Amino acid sequence: MKLAKHKQNKRRVQMTNKTTAIEAFIKAQKEMDTPVFNNVNPHFKNKFADLSAITNSCKTALLNNDLSPMQRYGFVDNIWGVLTSIVYKDGTAISDSFYPINSSLNDQQKGSATTYGRRYSLAMACNLVAEEDDDGNKAAQAKPQVKQISVEHYKILQSLIDTKKNVDVKKMCDHYKIDALAQLPLDRYKSAYDALNAKEDK
Repeated sequence: MKLAKHKQNKRRVQMTNKTTAIEAFIKAQKEMDTPVFNNVNPHFKNKFADLSAITNSCKTALLNNDLSPMQRYGFVDNIWGVLTSIVYKDGTAISDSFYPINSSLNDQQKGSATTYGRRYSLAMACNLVAEEDDDGNKAAQAKPQVKQISVEHYKILQSLIDTKKNVDVKKMCDHYKIDALAQLPLDRYKSAYDALNAKEDK
């Protein structure tokens, strides 16, 4: 009986802590600055906020509300990538965002993908807009949001890449006008899958 009551009290404390942390995060979001689009995507020619701009827009607001952005590298569902968490002072994680990184990239490509992953996952964790919504068209017509492949799609493509000969991931990304495989538009998934599947096995 005492054990059950202890567990019930523990759950109540955890729920209270979570609620306090969420309230702090909501307050921090209201205080965050809009990211400065200080760079240009060479593929789409649209402006975007780089990692430093995303960090500058959110870090002060987070710290002022006892929150910290934490980024680390590790595996999620056996996929290597960058995991960003917004953590309250008591250790409660409020928001998580994961960006997968292709393990077959060379060191230079991994460096670029890692920087992009840190930028992307931090913006997602803080619900910040990291890129322009349009391509500068003065008609002010909104550019349709491009839906990207899921983690499951990425895992399938990555498994194909790992088993095929002469796969140039950078060339593949350039072909689809993306910076990393995880950005592949969903409507191009079948094309990429078929192209990889047709290659010779290792």
